[in-house]
Amino acid sequence: MPMVIDGHNLIGKMKGISLADPNDEEKLVKLLAQHLHDSRQKVIVVFDKGSDADLMPNHNGPRLRVIFAPPESSADALIMDMIRRDPNPRGLTIVSSDNEIRRCARSRRAHLMSSEDLAQELESCPHHHRPRVRTRDFGKIDVDEWLEYFKGKRR
Repeated sequence: MPMVIDGHNLIGKMKGISLADPNDEEKLVKLLAQHLHDSRQKVIVVFDKGSDADLMPNHNGPRLRVIFAPPESSADALIMDMIRRDPNPRGLTIVSSDNEIRRCARSRRAHLMSSEDLAQELESCPHHHRPRVRTRDFGKIDVDEWLEYFKGKRR
């Protein structure tokens, strides 16, 4: 089930990213990429045209697509157009707290998730922390002794 995210709407609900930050879009995309690392979820993030949209590194991949609205449009308009044109809108999850987008999604029976809920999920998930690998302490090991041991086993 593809997820379509109203990018700036989501950023506005997050504690760790600010709309005032010039790299807010990139920070959100990196966070989403980390969150999606072990999932099969497909995500489309739609942003309004930003002044540095052309400078943002390309994060598009098999599960994550980033779209910036052209200057004559808006992210809201693009998202609603996606909902209206999708042949299976019930297979979409729309992430936005914008009332107009939510009305459009409900009218086509798409699944809804509030930006607040996804923000909370992203910020509470320890996805950016890799599990620590535990190692056993064997004390001082004589490497040469072990090399001799294994050489003898091969013969």
